[in-house]
Amino acid sequence: MSVVFLRETVGPRRWLAILIGLFGVTLIVKPGTSAFQLASIFPMIAAVLYSTMHITARRIAGTDSAFTMTAYSNMSFFVVSALVGLAIGWGHFQGSGPEELDFLLRPWAAFNTDDAIYFILLGTCGLAAVLLMTQSYRIAEASFAAPFEYVSIPLAIVWGAIFFGTWPDNWSWLGMMLILGSGLYLLWREAQIGRMKQEPIGGEDAG
Repeated sequence: MSVVFLRETVGPRRWLAILIGLFGVTLIVKPGTSAFQLASIFPMIAAVLYSTMHITARRIAGTDSAFTMTAYSNMSFFVVSALVGLAIGWGHFQGSGPEELDFLLRPWAAFNTDDAIYFILLGTCGLAAVLLMTQSYRIAEASFAAPFEYVSIPLAIVWGAIFFGTWPDNWSWLGMMLILGSGLYLLWREAQIGRMKQEPIGGEDAG
């Protein structure tokens, strides 16, 4: 999307690093095995929409601040969620489709007040995350910033091990190493390019 809509230039080394990171993701998701289910399609659709949101943030970076864009996005989340709740929140569509959709189509209910602290924590962390991500896409090329979001996958696995006792297998560990390696390479490569742009033509000793 950054190439098509933002006219950003993505060199072969960056493409290779992105593909290596994506390959690391596939090692963790394991498409073609029992770990890959119909529900796995939903995050893929979400990824397309999520990418569109950040491409839009990059496009309007010159006219709007990260705070403004975060405010608009959160208001949009509120409106869309309210409309979805009114449309399917009564639970009358539950059981009318694939089993994987029952979780989404179940009746909405008031949350337990004992869980209020978790909802406050979710809202606070979510708001901070959206604000920071929006700012990163404002000041950096989308093709450079996007691969660093791969880090959320190994982090999710680590938190799963700590809080739920689930432990990744060897393939997942390999996938995490590829993801982190690709992100570190992109960071190093960007630093190298930045230094080359700052150096005077002909080097420091030139005429």
